[in-house]
Amino acid sequence: MPTTLTLVWQQVLLSLHVLRDRTALICAGTTLVMTLIAIATAPGADPGPWSWLGLLLVGALTMLAIVMLVASRHPALSAADRQHRLTAAATFGIVALALNLTFSFWSSILLGLAMVLVARQALALRPGTFPWLLCATLVTLIPFWVWAALDAWDPGLLLLIPLAALAYLSGGHIRDAYETPAPDDRLLSMRAHRLGAWMGILLGGLLVVIAGLIGESSYAWISLGGISAAIFIALEAGIPRPDDQPGRYSAALCDGAFVVAAVCWLISIT
Repeated sequence: MPTTLTLVWQQVLLSLHVLRDRTALICAGTTLVMTLIAIATAPGADPGPWSWLGLLLVGALTMLAIVMLVASRHPALSAADRQHRLTAAATFGIVALALNLTFSFWSSILLGLAMVLVARQALALRPGTFPWLLCATLVTLIPFWVWAALDAWDPGLLLLIPLAALAYLSGGHIRDAYETPAPDDRLLSMRAHRLGAWMGILLGGLLVVIAGLIGESSYAWISLGGISAAIFIALEAGIPRPDDQPGRYSAALCDGAFVVAAVCWLISIT
């Protein structure tokens, strides 16, 4: 008769099918890429092999915990299988936090709070959709966690918060602009929503440039952040889009503008 550990491990393997979904793959890819960028750009830090391996392992365990939590909500599961998946989720989460304590206590607090926030958003996702809000959350939170773990805290990280707020507003505008069918009670026209998204992207670029000039960051990178914002606006406004899915194209440009701005800012303050 299989032991409890064996049953839990079987449910872990079965739950990995979640990663075949496009939504889950995008979230996993965003987590990996942002963790690598955050480690590489941490100011004043010289992470060795353990730091790289340890933080990537913590990120992977955290992702597995959230995957198991999402998989436990499958309606066809029996009560026992659901319990095994929840057990695995809790185990992965606890191990991730314990491993992260080898870096610092405060980064573990941040990681725990991030787990809760990301898990809540992940549970609300629909399979097959683009998780733009969750990706924005990951892009914002991962540098805070990684830089705290490497004792490389910089006040410039706080700029990611208004950038995330602008990304949220702009992302909402660009998706409302191309919503089909258009709701009867729409308050703003399609053009007004697009203008709102463009203004958000422009403000994000200006925020990076102005904050960089005040804080004496790398002029090359803050310039790239500002120029890229203008380029993304021009692409959304003037480049022909596919007739079948114009909203997906425009949303990708809007989201990409803020990702580039955030990465440029991180590199500029190292």
